[in-house]
Amino acid sequence: MSQLPATSAPGLLAISEPSALASVTESFSAEQFSVYNLPKISVPRESVKFLLDTEDGEQAVAELRGVILDTKSRRAYWKAAYGSTAGASPDCQSNDCVTGTGTPGGACISCPWNQFGTASMGGGKACREKRVLFFLPEGAFVPSVIELPPSSIKPWQDFKLALMARGSNPSRVITSISLEKVSKGGKTYVSVSFKPAGKLGEADMQAISAYRAALKPLLDSYNVSDVPAQDAIDVPPASAQGIVRDANDNPFGA
Repeated sequence: MSQLPATSAPGLLAISEPSALASVTESFSAEQFSVYNLPKISVPRESVKFLLDTEDGEQAVAELRGVILDTKSRRAYWKAAYGSTAGASPDCQSNDCVTGTGTPGGACISCPWNQFGTASMGGGKACREKRVLFFLPEGAFVPSVIELPPSSIKPWQDFKLALMARGSNPSRVITSISLEKVSKGGKTYVSVSFKPAGKLGEADMQAISAYRAALKPLLDSYNVSDVPAQDAIDVPPASAQGIVRDANDNPFGA
């Protein structure tokens, strides 16, 4: 990829205004907010536009632009068949995708329910994996939660690796997030696409650093919740080491 241009405005983000940043972080510290109070941006199963709740009602948006503050990797396994687990705590869960707690528990990489073909729907895994992004839109003061479906884990990893190759990371750039339809195995599904849209200026990076530090306890409290089977086709999710692998344990796409 070519060198990213710096953002044109020295303080592109809403929180880059010092008084605004101080006010927002003070509010988060003073009020006992739950991470589940944060607005959620859903990934649709068929549409290539996000549906957002705005002051003017629900609005369809083709692109999101902002900064990805933080990400979480989660796994959850329910012994009961999908469709009967709503509201039920998982039998086993992991907040690092490495070690499971519950039944069967233990190392995720060797768990029998972390194998392709064990899911009750499709050819995926019974232990459902997801990535959670905490995303701050350019003009917003409060981050939103985006839960990626399994088909979007590899595009997300590819995006992070591309940034790492340039000595950067998602919290240092403006990210453009959009949706695209992908066909695989005779089935079509919606996948999330990520593109860097420019480097943050110094004022923005300083504001993001302070903002992330203030919100860290809140974001770290995110735990596993019921994960809907959003994809008819099961693109292999990441392994315990964070690498997407196929049914033969080879790197996916290699």
